[in-house]
Amino acid sequence: MRREADGDLHILLALDPAFAYLLTPANQGEELGDLVVEPACVKPVTQTDAIAICASDPDPLAGPFPSVGDTIWMEGRYVFDLEHSGWAEFHPLYRWGF
Repeated sequence: MRREADGDLHILLALDPAFAYLLTPANQGEELGDLVVEPACVKPVTQTDAIAICASDPDPLAGPFPSVGDTIWMEGRYVFDLEHSGWAEFHPLYRWGF
């Protein structure tokens, strides 16, 4: 997990084999073969163009968020991040649980 300047939390989620079809070849590089999951506007924002966007978010997903090693399910908008070679991600994350 890492904090992004736009207030998002960047989580790498190792998928069960049954869900490997959700990954793209771009997930194999920087993302280590994992699905990228981004709860939006949940951390302090330092990126100038994201300040107003996050300030207007009426319902950011509240933490706490999972820890490394937890077995969980996640639900979010499934998108291809074209600014990052087209890797697959949930952005934003809607909810998660054990």
